[in-house]
Amino acid sequence: MWNPSIRKFKLLRPLEYPRKGYAISINYFGYDHFIDNYKVIVVSSKGEVCVNTLGTDYWRIIWDIPNDYNISQSGIFVSGTVNWFQSDNSSILSLDLEKESYQMLSLPDYENENVSWTLGVVSDCLCVFARSDMFLDVWIMKEYGNKESWTKFYTIPNLHDQDLEPDTALYISEDDQLLVECYEVQTGNMKLVVYDSKTGTSNIPEFQNNYRHTNAKVYIESLISP
Repeated sequence: MWNPSIRKFKLLRPLEYPRKGYAISINYFGYDHFIDNYKVIVVSSKGEVCVNTLGTDYWRIIWDIPNDYNISQSGIFVSGTVNWFQSDNSSILSLDLEKESYQMLSLPDYENENVSWTLGVVSDCLCVFARSDMFLDVWIMKEYGNKESWTKFYTIPNLHDQDLEPDTALYISEDDQLLVECYEVQTGNMKLVVYDSKTGTSNIPEFQNNYRHTNAKVYIESLISP
């Protein structure tokens, strides 16, 4: 565990699954408000879920991922839960960190079936990104767990003139500018783009030291030691 705010890290106790031959496929962590502490979540290739509460020196096995549910992406933490897409992107699996129980969340009603979905969090809300060859739609669940609160806030056009296609939105400012992670069509490299939804214009920020990023993440500053 690494806290980039204070530049400290901690090695967690090695995880040994009781059943051999299981590879770790997905891992994430989130904050449990009930116990005022963080929990690390690890999912094996067979859907077995283990939890480590920071400050403890052991892992606990909790309920397995449902047999008919195969997660395909890293978890997203929001509202005290860790969320994953099902492998066919038909629904969202949500793990409540306090209760350590699951629930299923529905995707927004969407007429266009020729899109790929990506899960994310923007402005402390669960969101999904619907990507096609022409655009990226940003849907935000304004009230967590309420399907009726899904709202489409933005449509970001593909930046074909710059050989870029938007993949996910990382941050939305108060004046409706979006920090968007895009990938270059020719090379597959990732770039950050600032998109102004009011004017429909985009800007590619310059980074010092020839910075090339992959898999950018937004984090909340904390002085808590890992």
